[in-house]
Amino acid sequence: MNRILPIGSVVMLKGGQVPVMIIGYMQQFGQQPDAFADYLGVPYPAGSVSLMSQLGFQMTDIDHVIFEGYKDESFEPYEKLLKFVEARHTEELAAAGELTAQDATVAQNED
Repeated sequence: MNRILPIGSVVMLKGGQVPVMIIGYMQQFGQQPDAFADYLGVPYPAGSVSLMSQLGFQMTDIDHVIFEGYKDESFEPYEKLLKFVEARHTEELAAAGELTAQDATVAQNED
């Protein structure tokens, strides 16, 4: 999957037992400043009951979309920005030898 899902979208992650609702984008995690998750989500329908219930995940972790959240014309520029940031990060990983051209192609073609 290579499209940006709007806030409020509900997805099932690969191997997941509970649906996850998207509540944010590009969340930093771990000790490395360049380590980030494409999405931030919470279990559905429980929501964010604590910080521990929030889950960072990548586009490639999504098995399927259950519900796509609200999107209007104001989402388009933000979607373009997120795609730009994603592309830059992919280029940086490839330049650092942490991502092969095949990995990048597979990630972009998943949908």
